[in-house]
Amino acid sequence: VYAGMVESVDTNLGRILEVLERKGVDENTVIIVTSDHGGLSSRGLESKRELATSNLPFRHGKGWLYDGGNRVPLIVRWPGTLEAGQVSSVQVTGTDHYRTILELAGADVGDANPEDSVSYVAAMQGEHYQRAPMFWHSALGRPQQTGDTRSSAVIDGDWKLIQWYSLETDDVERTELFNIADDPGERRDLARQHPEELARLNAMLNAWKIEVNARLGEFKRGG
Repeated sequence: VYAGMVESVDTNLGRILEVLERKGVDENTVIIVTSDHGGLSSRGLESKRELATSNLPFRHGKGWLYDGGNRVPLIVRWPGTLEAGQVSSVQVTGTDHYRTILELAGADVGDANPEDSVSYVAAMQGEHYQRAPMFWHSALGRPQQTGDTRSSAVIDGDWKLIQWYSLETDDVERTELFNIADDPGERRDLARQHPEELARLNAMLNAWKIEVNARLGEFKRGG
């Protein structure tokens, strides 16, 4: 089934390219291919379904706030501008497609918060820069399905912090700190070794949660 789905994506992307070429607009069309979650590679407490893939070297997968759940493909075809095989290490998140597409189309971005959506056109043109901090908040978690529980996270450059909430209360029970440049698999928790970074990112994440009124759902063992 998984192989069939991959083949279907490949086939239908080819159909789109054929239509664009037939209509004579293929050289004036930017195509962005991406995904919503990391691959399904973790089971929950009661899940017996077959796992579709592996996200190694990244940790865990769909549902989790480790990078196995956060990192997804991002492939862009921009005829006449992007050379095939070009790779950028600039960090991008899903909301960034909004400003990027508006810039590509020459449209006004309006009053959108520039930290919520950052155009990555410059990255596609070969520039390197550090994106503003990126935030995640998983209000429920799916312990029965994919094994993850309620959590929040922030990435600021090479540093990533994850807050894990208690199963019984809304208090943060555990906090992990990773350098995802040195440790992309998030195996070495550096919270004790770098208390300054821990405090800085905790404060940043807590302030963001207040700003967006982030809430937590009730944990249900049978949910």
